[in-house]
Amino acid sequence: MWKWALACIMVMSSIVFVSWRDRDEAFEVHQVAYKVKSEDTIWRIAGHYYKEQERYKDYNEWVWTVRKHNDLLGPKFIYTGQVIYIPIYKRK
Repeated sequence: MWKWALACIMVMSSIVFVSWRDRDEAFEVHQVAYKVKSEDTIWRIAGHYYKEQERYKDYNEWVWTVRKHNDLLGPKFIYTGQVIYIPIYKRK
């Protein structure tokens, strides 16, 4: 029984890995530099570029990607004059 369960886990993980890899390879990415203005938020900046990218359908996932791309995880804040980079994903 445990061998069957292990085999199922291995097959499922390989399917997930392949689909995730294919998802990344289906897009070209370029960066847009954005200089933070007074009263900007990461949500507002990401929202400005949300329609230009073609990878993320979920807005929260998109904002998380922008934050992760700029190492803005945890208690880090953006400040006026800071340059952040927005990854723009386009289908190949």
